Amino acid sequence: MVVVSQQARAPGCADLKDFLACPMEITRGEFAKALPGILANLEACDFCTVDAEFTGFTTESAQSSHFDSLDDRYAKHRTTAQTYQICQLGLCPFIYHPDTGEYTAHPYNFYVFPRRGATSNDPIGATFAVQATSLEFLRQQNFDLNRWVWHGIGYMTREEEGNRERTQVLADIHVDPPGQAFLDRAHQSIQDWLHHAPGAPTEKYLNLTTSNGYQKRLVFQHVRQRYPDVLDATGMHGFVQIRRKGPGKDKKKIKQEQCKKLYQEWMVKDVGLRSLLDVLVASKKPLVGHNMILDILFIHNTFHSSRPLPSHRSDFIREFHSLHPILFDTKWLAEEADIPWTMGLEDTSIQTLMTTSPRSTISSVQLAPGFDLYQGREKMHEAGYDAYATGLIFLDLIQPLLSSSPFPLFPVNQGYVQIPRPLQAHLNHLYMIKLGSIPFFLGSDEKFKEMEAQIPRREEKENVLLLTLPPGSRIDLRAIQWAISDLGPGVTIQAAGEDRWWVAPVNHSGSGVLTVERLQEVVARDGTLPVYVFKEDLWGTVLATLPPVKREMSSASPSH
Repeated sequence: MVVVSQQARAPGCADLKDFLACPMEITRGEFAKALPGILANLEACDFCTVDAEFTGFTTESAQSSHFDSLDDRYAKHRTTAQTYQICQLGLCPFIYHPDTGEYTAHPYNFYVFPRRGATSNDPIGATFAVQATSLEFLRQQNFDLNRWVWHGIGYMTREEEGNRERTQVLADIHVDPPGQAFLDRAHQSIQDWLHHAPGAPTEKYLNLTTSNGYQKRLVFQHVRQRYPDVLDATGMHGFVQIRRKGPGKDKKKIKQEQCKKLYQEWMVKDVGLRSLLDVLVASKKPLVGHNMILDILFIHNTFHSSRPLPSHRSDFIREFHSLHPILFDTKWLAEEADIPWTMGLEDTSIQTLMTTSPRSTISSVQLAPGFDLYQGREKMHEAGYDAYATGLIFLDLIQPLLSSSPFPLFPVNQGYVQIPRPLQAHLNHLYMIKLGSIPFFLGSDEKFKEMEAQIPRREEKENVLLLTLPPGSRIDLRAIQWAISDLGPGVTIQAAGEDRWWVAPVNHSGSGVLTVERLQEVVARDGTLPVYVFKEDLWGTVLATLPPVKREMSSASPSH
């Protein structure tokens, strides 16, 4: 059994029983009040599902291809995550109750908007792109754009929070020779005043004349360092006034504590949604998503990363794995785990899996009291609902993999999260559209190297062919597309050079699979392609050669 260490309990979280259920859709005005209950639920959960909606999904240069390597795909998704913005985040902690043997689901839906905080010095605010088709799609799913902008919750990354905290502490300044001479005279004046007339009514304060702001800073710094419990310094016009700390110091301390508390409240508000991710990071709770590669890239870029995202895939994996070491992707499980009820499905979207699931979850799931907005109601593409649905699907998907029903699924033993052995083969395997059974693996360095050694090169992938023309021959892309058009829309082509094209199917199963023999039949029957078809392995072996055929290609041939 794999085990993952838990960190100490996050500060500020009380016992779950101390909190009433929070509304499932949380806006900016409700966030501070609802935060303790949300944190408690996240701490108490067995696992947490996650989903996000974005202001855009791809750019022209970042579209996925069957011929992408994992590094290619990471670079494309990285561009997307750094171009667009999370606009809605769904989190659904699933809490197991041993007394009833049931799970309760607590789906939360958050609108996310990168607003400037009350203590921010940023005069401009965040800049991000919006894809018109994405907003149109979200509006079709009843996404409220006004609610997003006016009531969306803000956030800060750890780096931004650290910078904010550092600006609250007045740093010591360098003392140059003239400044040191001034400081020596000021120090002597303070000493004379302290020892010559302690407590005398006419000597209740000492005014030190300063000619500029630099000298004032030197006096403040000197008093803070040398007399922290004895003297107070107050800046005046042209001088700094020094006073003894007396009975009034308690009032000043109270005021300082009030300011500190107010600042901390501001910080909680500005840290915002990242405080929820911090709890999941500290507890190392398993995260479950559906087709979640973009979700985690956006989450990392928004809440965790010191921007920009790492350039290299291995660096990103190392960073993210250190924060969230336990991931399960229900898209990967549905496609690759040989689960009986998903076999033969042409579509493994959340909506399809929800309608085809046998609903025989290994433990019954109830929506927690007050979280009944999704009871009997489908709200596809709302992040909170998709996160909730992902959890139900996850429990159904893993049932055939488990010989028994261990509850909770991920028990914590002496600070370590334990993972059932049957699930370990799918741990941290994320599904990659158009790459089939090649996962985006987000595990430890040692396991990462092991997985990398098993990934085939592009020219070694099953059903990826390379069309090559004889020297001196010319043919356009449309001709190749027409020649294999009867294979349907499941075939994609990408230029590999002036006389070379990669050819691959969209689906890696079923009758539409492209093979050398299949392509040979199509070309021989329907086209005049004097091409050599081969699967290029390490030695570039030619597996089949197609001679020219006699029939001429019509100029009215369709293009795809």
